[in-house]
Amino acid sequence: MSKKVLCLGNALVDIITQLESDSILETLNLPKGSMQLVDNEVSKMVQNATSDLKSTLQTGGSAANTANGIANLGVSSAFIGMVGEDKLGEFYINDMIANSIEPRFFKSKTTSTGCAVALVSKDGERTFATYLGAAIELKAELLSKELFQGYDYFHIEGYLIVNNDLIRKAIELAKQEGLKVSIDFASYNVVEEN
Repeated sequence: MSKKVLCLGNALVDIITQLESDSILETLNLPKGSMQLVDNEVSKMVQNATSDLKSTLQTGGSAANTANGIANLGVSSAFIGMVGEDKLGEFYINDMIANSIEPRFFKSKTTSTGCAVALVSKDGERTFATYLGAAIELKAELLSKELFQGYDYFHIEGYLIVNNDLIRKAIELAKQEGLKVSIDFASYNVVEEN
Protein backbone atom coordinates (compact mmCIF):
# COMPACT_ATOMS: atom_id res chain seq x y z
CA MET A 1 0.00 0.00 0.00
CA SER A 2 1.46 3.35 -1.01
CA LYS A 3 1.65 6.28 1.37
CA LYS A 4 -0.26 9.54 0.90
CA VAL A 5 1.09 12.99 1.70
CA LEU A 6 -0.94 16.11 2.52
CA CYS A 7 0.76 19.52 2.30
CA LEU A 8 -0.34 22.92 3.64
CA GLY A 9 1.07 26.23 2.50
CA ASN A 10 0.85 29.52 0.65
CA ALA A 11 -0.68 29.07 -2.80
CA LEU A 12 1.35 31.43 -4.97
CA VAL A 13 1.59 31.57 -8.75
CA ASP A 14 5.18 32.08 -9.83
CA ILE A 15 5.47 34.54 -12.71
CA ILE A 16 8.98 33.93 -14.00
CA THR A 17 10.24 36.79 -16.16
CA GLN A 18 13.56 36.88 -18.01
CA LEU A 19 15.15 40.35 -17.79
CA GLU A 20 17.03 41.92 -20.68
CA SER A 21 18.92 44.17 -18.26
CA ASP A 22 19.01 44.85 -14.52
CA SER A 23 18.15 48.54 -14.95
CA ILE A 24 14.47 47.73 -14.51
CA LEU A 25 15.24 46.50 -10.97
CA GLU A 26 16.46 49.97 -10.06
CA THR A 27 13.43 51.55 -11.73
CA LEU A 28 11.15 49.28 -9.67
CA ASN A 29 13.21 49.84 -6.49
CA LEU A 30 13.88 46.10 -6.11
CA PRO A 31 17.39 45.25 -4.85
CA LYS A 32 18.92 42.56 -7.06
CA GLY A 33 18.69 39.12 -5.46
CA SER A 34 16.17 40.17 -2.82
CA MET A 35 12.72 38.88 -1.93
CA GLN A 36 10.38 41.79 -1.25
CA LEU A 37 6.85 41.40 0.08
CA VAL A 38 4.65 43.79 -1.89
CA ASP A 39 0.98 44.71 -1.98
CA ASN A 40 -1.32 44.01 -4.93
CA GLU A 41 -0.78 47.50 -6.39
CA VAL A 42 3.02 47.12 -6.49
CA SER A 43 2.71 43.56 -7.83
CA LYS A 44 0.53 44.81 -10.71
CA MET A 45 2.99 47.66 -11.35
CA VAL A 46 5.90 45.17 -11.60
CA GLN A 47 3.86 42.90 -13.88
CA ASN A 48 2.89 45.84 -16.12
CA ALA A 49 6.47 47.14 -16.28
CA THR A 50 7.67 43.73 -17.46
CA SER A 51 4.69 42.75 -19.62
CA ASP A 52 6.72 42.99 -22.85
CA LEU A 53 9.30 40.47 -21.57
CA LYS A 54 9.19 36.68 -21.82
CA SER A 55 7.31 35.22 -18.84
CA THR A 56 6.02 31.82 -17.77
CA LEU A 57 3.51 30.83 -15.09
CA GLN A 58 4.05 28.01 -12.61
CA THR A 59 2.38 26.93 -9.42
CA GLY A 60 4.58 27.87 -6.51
CA GLY A 61 4.90 28.16 -2.78
CA SER A 62 7.18 25.98 -0.68
CA ALA A 63 4.65 23.28 0.30
CA ALA A 64 3.13 23.21 -3.19
CA ASN A 65 6.61 22.64 -4.62
CA THR A 66 7.02 19.78 -2.14
CA ALA A 67 3.66 18.27 -3.18
CA ASN A 68 4.71 18.58 -6.82
CA GLY A 69 8.03 16.85 -6.21
CA ILE A 70 6.33 14.05 -4.29
CA ALA A 71 3.73 13.60 -7.04
CA ASN A 72 6.52 13.45 -9.66
CA LEU A 73 7.97 10.53 -7.70
CA GLY A 74 4.64 8.71 -8.03
CA VAL A 75 3.49 9.30 -4.45
CA SER A 76 -0.11 10.37 -3.94
CA SER A 77 -0.22 13.95 -2.68
CA ALA A 78 -2.69 16.71 -1.90
CA PHE A 79 -2.36 20.41 -1.14
CA ILE A 80 -4.39 22.69 1.14
CA GLY A 81 -4.25 26.39 0.29
CA MET A 82 -6.28 29.47 -0.50
CA VAL A 83 -6.63 31.24 -3.84
CA GLY A 84 -8.79 34.05 -5.15
CA GLU A 85 -11.76 33.64 -7.44
CA ASP A 86 -9.77 34.75 -10.48
CA LYS A 87 -7.81 33.47 -13.48
CA LEU A 88 -4.63 32.88 -11.49
CA GLY A 89 -6.62 30.86 -8.95
CA GLU A 90 -8.14 28.76 -11.73
CA PHE A 91 -4.67 28.27 -13.23
CA TYR A 92 -3.32 27.17 -9.85
CA ILE A 93 -6.02 24.57 -9.23
CA ASN A 94 -5.92 23.25 -12.80
CA ASP A 95 -2.13 22.97 -12.73
CA MET A 96 -2.32 21.01 -9.47
CA ILE A 97 -4.78 18.59 -11.05
CA ALA A 98 -2.62 18.28 -14.20
CA ASN A 99 0.33 17.34 -11.96
CA SER A 100 -1.67 14.65 -10.10
CA ILE A 101 -1.98 16.68 -6.90
CA GLU A 102 -5.37 16.60 -5.21
CA PRO A 103 -6.45 20.22 -4.71
CA ARG A 104 -8.05 20.99 -1.34
CA PHE A 105 -8.62 24.70 -1.80
CA PHE A 106 -10.52 27.47 -0.17
CA LYS A 107 -11.39 30.52 -2.26
CA SER A 108 -11.39 34.15 -1.19
CA LYS A 109 -14.27 36.19 -2.56
CA THR A 110 -12.47 39.47 -1.85
CA THR A 111 -8.73 38.97 -2.40
CA SER A 112 -6.88 37.93 -5.53
CA THR A 113 -4.58 34.93 -5.79
CA GLY A 114 -1.09 35.53 -4.50
CA CYS A 115 1.84 35.63 -6.88
CA ALA A 116 5.60 35.77 -6.77
CA VAL A 117 7.05 37.72 -9.67
CA ALA A 118 10.53 36.26 -10.17
CA LEU A 119 12.69 38.62 -12.20
CA VAL A 120 15.62 36.60 -13.56
CA SER A 121 18.76 38.55 -14.48
CA LYS A 122 21.03 37.46 -17.33
CA ASP A 123 23.48 36.03 -14.75
CA GLY A 124 20.70 33.83 -13.31
CA GLU A 125 20.17 35.85 -10.13
CA ARG A 126 16.50 36.01 -9.13
CA THR A 127 14.74 38.99 -7.58
CA PHE A 128 11.28 38.45 -6.14
CA ALA A 129 8.31 40.79 -5.73
CA THR A 130 5.91 38.61 -3.73
CA TYR A 131 2.25 39.44 -3.16
CA LEU A 132 0.76 36.90 -0.73
CA GLY A 133 -2.83 37.81 -1.60
CA ALA A 134 -5.50 35.27 -0.72
CA ALA A 135 -2.87 32.84 0.61
CA ILE A 136 -2.70 34.69 3.93
CA GLU A 137 -6.45 34.46 4.41
CA LEU A 138 -6.16 30.75 5.17
CA LYS A 139 -7.19 30.61 8.82
CA ALA A 140 -7.35 27.90 11.47
CA GLU A 141 -11.16 28.09 11.58
CA LEU A 142 -11.35 26.79 8.01
CA LEU A 143 -9.59 23.52 8.82
CA SER A 144 -11.55 20.39 9.68
CA LYS A 145 -10.54 16.83 10.51
CA GLU A 146 -12.08 15.65 7.24
CA LEU A 147 -9.30 17.45 5.33
CA PHE A 148 -6.74 15.22 7.04
CA GLN A 149 -8.45 11.86 6.70
CA GLY A 150 -6.88 9.23 4.46
CA TYR A 151 -3.30 10.54 4.60
CA ASP A 152 -0.16 9.17 6.21
CA TYR A 153 2.04 12.26 6.29
CA PHE A 154 1.40 15.97 6.74
CA HIS A 155 3.89 18.62 5.58
CA ILE A 156 3.71 22.32 6.51
CA GLU A 157 5.77 25.06 4.92
CA GLY A 158 7.86 27.09 7.34
CA TYR A 159 6.65 30.39 5.92
CA LEU A 160 3.35 29.78 7.75
CA ILE A 161 5.08 30.11 11.14
CA VAL A 162 3.74 33.68 11.35
CA ASN A 163 0.26 32.14 11.65
CA ASN A 164 0.67 30.16 14.88
CA ASP A 165 -3.06 29.45 15.23
CA LEU A 166 -3.18 27.85 11.77
CA ILE A 167 -0.10 25.71 12.39
CA ARG A 168 -1.26 24.58 15.83
CA LYS A 169 -4.71 23.60 14.59
CA ALA A 170 -3.30 21.83 11.52
CA ILE A 171 -0.82 19.81 13.60
CA GLU A 172 -3.51 18.98 16.16
CA LEU A 173 -5.88 17.69 13.45
CA ALA A 174 -3.08 15.79 11.70
CA LYS A 175 -2.07 14.06 14.93
CA GLN A 176 -5.70 13.21 15.74
CA GLU A 177 -5.82 11.41 12.39
CA GLY A 178 -2.50 9.64 13.04
CA LEU A 179 -0.42 11.50 10.44
CA LYS A 180 3.34 11.96 10.83
CA VAL A 181 4.14 15.69 10.68
CA SER A 182 7.01 17.52 8.98
CA ILE A 183 7.81 21.20 8.58
CA ASP A 184 10.44 22.83 6.41
CA PHE A 185 12.58 25.70 7.64
CA ALA A 186 11.54 28.03 4.79
CA SER A 187 14.40 30.52 4.69
CA TYR A 188 17.23 31.49 7.01
CA ASN A 189 15.46 34.74 7.90
CA VAL A 190 12.30 32.84 8.97
CA VAL A 191 14.43 30.68 11.29
CA GLU A 192 16.27 33.71 12.71
CA GLU A 193 13.04 35.62 13.37
CA ASN A 194 11.15 32.72 14.97
